[in-house]
Amino acid sequence: MPVTNETLSRSRRESQLVDDVTSDTAERLIMTEKLIKELNETWEEKIRKSEEIRRQRFNTFCTVDNLLRRGQ
Repeated sequence: MPVTNETLSRSRRESQLVDDVTSDTAERLIMTEKLIKELNETWEEKIRKSEEIRRQRFNTFCTVDNLLRRGQ
C-alpha cells in the first residue's frame, strides 16, 4: 500500500488523538493521586496546613495594608 498525503494526514490525526488521550489520562492520574493523598491526611495535618495558609494570607494582608498606609 503506497503512502499518500491522506494516509500521512490520518496518521498524524491518530497520533494527535493518542497524545491527547495520554495527556488527559496522565492529568486524571495526577488528580486522583492528589485526592488519595488528601484523603489519607490526618486532621492534625489538615489543621496545620490551614493555619499556615491563614498566616500567609494575614502576612500578605499586613504588607498590603502597610503599603496602602504609606501611600496616603
